[in-house]
Amino acid sequence: MQADRSAVVDALQTFFSDGHDSWAPLITRTSDGIKFNNKPGQRDSLSSIEIAQFLGMAGPTHCANGWAFFSRALNSALSGDSHAAWHFAYYAELRAAQSILAASGVGVFDSWNCVLNAAGSCKVIDDPNQNRALPTHVMTWQGMRALLDPLNPSAESISNAITFHGNKLGEIVSKAFPGTPSWRNTFTWITSWLFDLEQGLKDKAMRNRCSYQPHELTEHVLSPNEGIDFLDHFWLLFEPEPGATFIGIDKYLLRDALTTEATNKLRVAGVLNATRADIKEELEVAYERLEASFPNLHLSQDFIVRNVNKAEPRILVEARDRTALPTTPLPILARASLFLRLATGISKNLLIDAGVRQPEQLDFWLQGLARERGFVSSTIDIDSWGDLFYELQVATEDLVSLKKDGEKIERAELLMNISTHRACEAERAVFWGLAV
Repeated sequence: MQADRSAVVDALQTFFSDGHDSWAPLITRTSDGIKFNNKPGQRDSLSSIEIAQFLGMAGPTHCANGWAFFSRALNSALSGDSHAAWHFAYYAELRAAQSILAASGVGVFDSWNCVLNAAGSCKVIDDPNQNRALPTHVMTWQGMRALLDPLNPSAESISNAITFHGNKLGEIVSKAFPGTPSWRNTFTWITSWLFDLEQGLKDKAMRNRCSYQPHELTEHVLSPNEGIDFLDHFWLLFEPEPGATFIGIDKYLLRDALTTEATNKLRVAGVLNATRADIKEELEVAYERLEASFPNLHLSQDFIVRNVNKAEPRILVEARDRTALPTTPLPILARASLFLRLATGISKNLLIDAGVRQPEQLDFWLQGLARERGFVSSTIDIDSWGDLFYELQVATEDLVSLKKDGEKIERAELLMNISTHRACEAERAVFWGLAV
């Protein structure tokens, strides 16, 4: 599956250069979604340009929808409905993956699926010997695996989703370990941070259990204290900073990527059972290269080689939990948050490549969305989307203060506190995440 995003970038570039005030011009014939009759060769087939236009709209909007599902998941978890939390978090994860695919030139339409190639042409990728196309869930996770194939150049846009003060992750790793293409080991990095991508279908199986089976058949409970701990940890990692939107989580992803590359280098050199000292030595040399190439990286050598902050953040630990029947929704919440981080970075890069240079160019969409969600008043325009974080910070600190000396918090006490609902508004992250 050799997808190319060039046609999607071109479609969005035309859209933004014309200065439209809604997504409507991109979906003139697809406002009800893409159907079987829109498939090439059918009676109402779409042109490749129309498909590219739809995907250009779908990339960022799937991302925003994913964050909305994630907000509902957090709220369900703190409200004592962990089964609903898994349901919503799975759809957050799915939408994030669909956002990545759309922004990369892959169309997942349920009744048929396609890719846009380097020439901008649409190629249907369904097996003609099958009665129907791969359904949305299966195609999404198989598509992600294909997109991240080490031999697929489209993986480069995914490795570039994470940036540090304008420096892309893939470029940083290439400078640290010369001779490695910036995108070549993207699959290894992503599966290290998240999970084997086949886990997506396993998450769906658990979602089916939570959505369709009596809840009493599956023990699945998150205590108020655990929920507050996760929220506190989550917002520490996803707090916006100028020039490095999600530096809190990204610095750990970079460290993990560098450690993976150091281990790979030792393995190629014949060191099959590298010790911590071996890896540390490689990372120290790599850090010297980084200091010379990226003086504004703002990460210490002690952090990179794990002399300080040795432990991985809880989100990475929970994301790797592959338990068949988890007793809390924390694994899916962690995986969804990481997928949304990637989707947000990929959507932001798509918008930048399409010519978005000022936050005001997205006001036609984001200002209305912020008001609809109640994040701002209809009489107020936001000057900086990062300002939306401060209410979340205050709300989370309020919840943490409820944990007096570690005593158990009653669910009723938690739900009577307005901060519980405010702190779950993770959907706000899409605003500062997409801001250019």
